[in-house]
Amino acid sequence: AGQKQVLWGVILAAVCYGLFSFYLGFWITGILVILYTMLSQAVDWWTGLYINQHCESKSRATTLSTWEMFRKLPYILVVGIITNISPWWLGVFILVTAALALLSATYSLTQRHKY
Repeated sequence: AGQKQVLWGVILAAVCYGLFSFYLGFWITGILVILYTMLSQAVDWWTGLYINQHCESKSRATTLSTWEMFRKLPYILVVGIITNISPWWLGVFILVTAALALLSATYSLTQRHKY
């Protein structure tokens, strides 16, 4: 898995996630949930492969553990916020976080240097 593959997966998942803030009907939302779940699992898998390919063996376990911690951190931080806000603010929250993920992945993808 290359860096571009991971970043394209993040971009597609961010678009699907951002569309959750709009009422699109039962079937379209269901398809988006399935697509987002598949994309997020693929990004997790690709990221693990990327870390395994590009990290030294002595720091690989620590790097994978750190990735897992960062991957779960947003859920921990926003659970209290999401449960206590109105549906309109939840939609705004989804759009803002999707835009941040989309912009950061797009910026990383357009950089000419390799990490």
